[in-house]
Amino acid sequence: VVRAIRLIKLQRAIPGQTLGHIAPPVRAPAAPHGAECAWPVLLLFWLIPVLMQLRHSQPVQMHYLLPTYPAPFIIMAWVIDAALRRARRRAVQWVGAVMLAGVLSWQSFTYQALLAFVAAHDTAPGGYGLPARNGLLLAAEARQRAAEVIVVTPGSDPNVDEQAAIWDVLLAGAPHRFADSEAGLILRPDGAQYLFTPSSRQAYERLRELLPADIAAAAVFTQPVRVGSQATYILLHMKSVDLLGRGVISASNRLPKWEHGVSLLGQRIEMTPARSHLRIDLFLGVESPASAGTDYHWFNHVLVDGDKLAQVDGGGIHPANWRVGDVLWHWFDLPVPPGGAARPAGNRLGSYRYPQIENLMLTRPDGSVGDGVEIPIALHTLQR
Repeated sequence: VVRAIRLIKLQRAIPGQTLGHIAPPVRAPAAPHGAECAWPVLLLFWLIPVLMQLRHSQPVQMHYLLPTYPAPFIIMAWVIDAALRRARRRAVQWVGAVMLAGVLSWQSFTYQALLAFVAAHDTAPGGYGLPARNGLLLAAEARQRAAEVIVVTPGSDPNVDEQAAIWDVLLAGAPHRFADSEAGLILRPDGAQYLFTPSSRQAYERLRELLPADIAAAAVFTQPVRVGSQATYILLHMKSVDLLGRGVISASNRLPKWEHGVSLLGQRIEMTPARSHLRIDLFLGVESPASAGTDYHWFNHVLVDGDKLAQVDGGGIHPANWRVGDVLWHWFDLPVPPGGAARPAGNRLGSYRYPQIENLMLTRPDGSVGDGVEIPIALHTLQR
């Protein structure tokens, strides 16, 4: 259409000539406004991160160069576009278009081949994560139950932990929160829906050990991460759980309570068969929501005759995932010095703000106030 309009204008400007005798002027389209300035900006955008990596003493990883995107792709597109614009012969333009279409087709084919390979092979050592297909199936199954999902995975912060970030996306729009499988679980007396990722199998086994009857009666849906894989996702829907009747928590109204609104409901301390570690299980009741942006850690000091034999600290369930009515199950594995396995008599438990390391006050059962509570240890060996 543009070509025809140009020819009509030329015919009017030169009376007596026919359209067939007039050759339209051939000119390269003018460069977009600001193109002269964009070239050096794009080159610097691309080169500066590359030059900065030359000072590294370690091998450069691909993700170190993410700041260069999308500059190299814009430069490539700009070069191709400029070459096609300046081609005088239509055959050259067609050849360039066919070559470009071939490159795009080949990239699409290789990408689909990569997806098929990842779906059938463990590619974690190469930097590729789990295939998304079966994770999406499990997320759809969890949504059908219309209940909050407690996602159990190593690390519970979607901002920095890979699996938490993935499931935060897969469950977008559905109520969900996270429990760090290395630190503990969230128990709900009114029942809960859990989603265990493959790397959190140990947390699932701990829950089966604590509440075997409830697990046996629960609805369980398993999904392998890929065909033929031994690693599986587990979706567990538990109905109401009688933690009091099973001796997990205490019925006493006089319980140690911290100023952040958490009470100590019960504890178990067991010795591993090798007598090298104490396994400490703490059950804490959430009576009020935590303030936004706060973080609390917990300390355990194993005492003998008032002297500290060993200690272990940990974050447990992050306060961002607390809800009123939760029973937080925190576990700690505490190495015991040689010769001290038969002597521990008490565990001094406390909480502090992190990273400020400011101890929180608590009210003890006798009404006194302090920064810790000492609990006698009824020690027995953990059976396996």
